[in-house]
Amino acid sequence: MADSTNVAVAANFKPTLLLLQNHFQAQSGHRLIISSASTGVLFNQISHGAPFDVLLAADVEHPQKLEHAGLTVAHSGFTYAQGQLVLASLNHTLDQADESSIRQQLRLAKTIAIANPALAPYGLAAQQSLSHLQLWPPLPAQLIRGNNISQAQQFLMTGNVQWAFIPLSPLLVEQGVHYWLIPRDWYQPIRQQAILLQSGRHNEAALAFMTFLQSDVARHLIAQQGYILPSRN
Repeated sequence: MADSTNVAVAANFKPTLLLLQNHFQAQSGHRLIISSASTGVLFNQISHGAPFDVLLAADVEHPQKLEHAGLTVAHSGFTYAQGQLVLASLNHTLDQADESSIRQQLRLAKTIAIANPALAPYGLAAQQSLSHLQLWPPLPAQLIRGNNISQAQQFLMTGNVQWAFIPLSPLLVEQGVHYWLIPRDWYQPIRQQAILLQSGRHNEAALAFMTFLQSDVARHLIAQQGYILPSRN
């Protein structure tokens, strides 16, 4: 019997989840109801009783906190993707960029968008990258903080900022955006974890989706969207 499930997804992964949704619904007959925000905001909503069945976070820490609080099905969490951070611009070419030139361009920048590091793992990764460049805390006066990574991307695409630290994934379908892949040793790995919440324990659609997310079909699509796939256990 077909069922529906409420999935809370980190803002960076929503476009990929919409693609996965089409495959999952066609294959299973179940329906996904999607809500998106920063991982920190979703964590707060779940902590205060929001009726989600599955959380697709952009880190490991928030799902672990929910598990310790007894709000998840024990040992149900797994990493479904690892994110990649880029520095993007509409006006500056970055083909020959290196650490020295990136530092210099950011030092001269008037506006740089990042997601709020307190709420969004990609924002924290941006902060860590700026720290690597020895530009944090010197730069914060130039920073424009979005509530989540989608808002930081919107600041860039509307021309309201010169630079933005955003995920690689959404830029694969954008035209006219120059970007530079931030070396992965500049920031803590962005291991995005899925976890089954208590309200999804007996929800057939939620259980089926958690299985689907680890399937070859889902993994292939996730990799196509610019994420690094976790090793199979």
